[in-house]
Amino acid sequence: MKSILKKCICSIVACATLFGGVIGLFSQKSSVASADVVTETRYYDAPGVMPISGTDETITFARKEETEIVFPNAVPNYFTSDYDNACGPVAGANIVGFYDKYYEDLIPGYTAYYPANGRYRRPDATYVPALIGDLYTLMQTNVWGIGVSETECLNGLQTYVQGKNRSLSYTNLKPLAFDLTAYKNAISNNKPVLLFCATTEVYDIATSDVQDEILFMMSSNAHIVVGYGYYEIKYYDANDVNFRTDVYLEVATGWLTTSSGYLKANNSFWLNGAYAVNIT
Repeated sequence: MKSILKKCICSIVACATLFGGVIGLFSQKSSVASADVVTETRYYDAPGVMPISGTDETITFARKEETEIVFPNAVPNYFTSDYDNACGPVAGANIVGFYDKYYEDLIPGYTAYYPANGRYRRPDATYVPALIGDLYTLMQTNVWGIGVSETECLNGLQTYVQGKNRSLSYTNLKPLAFDLTAYKNAISNNKPVLLFCATTEVYDIATSDVQDEILFMMSSNAHIVVGYGYYEIKYYDANDVNFRTDVYLEVATGWLTTSSGYLKANNSFWLNGAYAVNIT
């Protein structure tokens, strides 16, 4: 059976929490309201349940239809081993690195991509670590609690961008329920999305003409990732009946291994917050 290894699939399962002070669907925000960051949910990429066996699920089908909306060159896949509990600063760095292609003063002295093909560079040993370090400080990581809160992450990223004489605004995609249509619109308009997650289970998919195998790879708790794509699979049986539709968000995980993948999005119970990011 011919197998084609797909990108890693992240399935996130957890209870959603609401971000205090958020109002209005599609609300544009040039700043994030002050909040009691001590009592907010903290994000710090805590170890999760590790996989016991390879195949988590097998889906057999007669045919399938796939729809994908994704940034042509994704976003940078930055990571760090220099700082503890740093998923917030790393996610912020991936946002900054993405926009540095359009505003090269966001990372002074550094070009985040290859001009010949537009692909993003792997992190270097100087400029990207300095960027993550700046965001680590501006987000007050580990100051009021382990890792960062949603407020600290959003405000710290905005402060960094404003310090480079650029403007940053957020569009809240989950004031109540997660608005998948708004997410798709953000991706279609080249706007990366910060996703605040509780438990992230990372999967891979091996696929053939009649079967998809969902492979559980690794997991993390209280994690922040960057969305840059939408992926939908419709499965049909031998009678050409659509018996199952799976929806995923394609993300940069901020990890050294399994650096990109998908989050299952058939429900939003796993999602605490989602913000499309625009820098001008």
